[in-house]
Amino acid sequence: MPVQPAGRAGTPEFALYCEPAPEPVEPDVVGEGGTRPGLFARMARSFRHALAEGEAARRRQEAGQPELVVGGRFSRFIKRKLADSVAEHRLLWALRHQTSARLLHPDVVPADRALTWTRGEIRRDLNKHLFWLVVDGVLVLASGLIAPIPGPNLIAYYLIFRFGSHYLSVLGARRGLRPDFWTTETSRPLTAVGAALTLAPVDRDRQVDDIARTLGLERLTAFIRRVVSSVA
Repeated sequence: MPVQPAGRAGTPEFALYCEPAPEPVEPDVVGEGGTRPGLFARMARSFRHALAEGEAARRRQEAGQPELVVGGRFSRFIKRKLADSVAEHRLLWALRHQTSARLLHPDVVPADRALTWTRGEIRRDLNKHLFWLVVDGVLVLASGLIAPIPGPNLIAYYLIFRFGSHYLSVLGARRGLRPDFWTTETSRPLTAVGAALTLAPVDRDRQVDDIARTLGLERLTAFIRRVVSSVA
């Protein structure tokens, strides 16, 4: 996906983008006789809840809705971080379920170059997530020291989410680096996205809205708006 206008050499900057369905959130399971679940079951439950919170917050952001003023300032900070993590990890989480994937790229970019760039990005993501998987794993274990403190343990809640996010991202990245995983296909609408980036914000959003309808991507305009502002 182009995220900057083409430069003098005619080479735009890109970002990987997809719109997978939200991760299903399974209901909590209570053991027979109301027994308390084990440590890993509690961690998995916390991750599912955090994932649902993050997905809901990200959808509100992308729809332009105001942030829900619920809980204290730190609680709202955690929820914003969850929303950001959902946006960052969404593609790799989706890849882990796939046996193959189709890579759409602007028709002005050769297929072999698009594929080489994509694999390079995924390789960098894999190395990053492996590093943070270890770091957050240590922090999750350390957060157990404050578990007896009364009240919701938001720090542990967030760390468990981060650890689970990096773990799922590692699985997705490894799958995305398999030989023959990707097939490539040119897309004129994506080329049009690059052209739209040269327009004023209102005109850009209007044109990207039209492209998004063509591609069936309901969140594309919010994504372009967010990425363009981050690289400006």
